[in-house]
Amino acid sequence: MIDPFLHRQSAFTSDKSAAIKGVSHIVLTHGHSDHGRRHARHCKSNGATVTANYDLGVWLTTKGLEKFNPMNTGGHH
Repeated sequence: MIDPFLHRQSAFTSDKSAAIKGVSHIVLTHGHSDHGRRHARHCKSNGATVTANYDLGVWLTTKGLEKFNPMNTGGHH
């Protein structure tokens, strides 16, 4: 998934659990609140890896994200 926007989205009327079932990778291109902590929980339940900029990924690890792939060359992990 890329920048999933499943919550607070009136246009998305399907089952959210079904939509994330089997997702192995999520790419987050930015850190807006609509892509935040909920996705860390979804990733943990699926074992999914999140690819995001370093700062966002590190923040998500403090919220429970276990698999993080930094997409920029800054920082270290």
